[in-house]
Amino acid sequence: MEVNKLKKNKDNPRITQDSDIESLAKSIKGFPEMMKVRPIIINEKNVVLAGNTRLDAIKSLGMKNIPDEWVKKLGNVGRDKEVEFIVKDNTHKGAWNAEIIDEFYQDVDLENAGISVFDSGDDLDWDMLDDIDENEIDKMTDGLRKNVMFTLEESEYEEAKNKLEDTGREEFEKGFMDYIKHTLKTL
Repeated sequence: MEVNKLKKNKDNPRITQDSDIESLAKSIKGFPEMMKVRPIIINEKNVVLAGNTRLDAIKSLGMKNIPDEWVKKLGNVGRDKEVEFIVKDNTHKGAWNAEIIDEFYQDVDLENAGISVFDSGDDLDWDMLDDIDENEIDKMTDGLRKNVMFTLEESEYEEAKNKLEDTGREEFEKGFMDYIKHTLKTL
């Protein structure tokens, strides 16, 4: 299929960053077989209903033609069903199980697989949990849910585990977001 015949959905509700496209392009280049089982879905007019980021990644790789099996037509289901499909395709539920990833997927290049990895490097300032500005955290995270996986030294892990048990998950997450906000300000 000619890539230029595929039309991006101008009403795509998904926001992607250049880094998302770059990461996906690396995945497609390194493992193109994935496109056979997760193809771009188009309507009768060749408008992309699912896979706009995949299309951007393919274009960024300079591909002019792709295998036909990388693209599937949804068929003539009507606009209401198309909209429902688009929304459901862009609804990602669940979170990463860090313990399983750490145990079974150590050899996977997580960054290229689209998983953000945070390595603390320095000791974390857990005292920041005491100074949570909930309004600021709410502004930063309003409507936003991202999965972040990070690696801690054993002593940091024990400290984080104890702090989580002491403060509860919700307060811990807010404190961690405050720490990230503070760190970003110092960069």
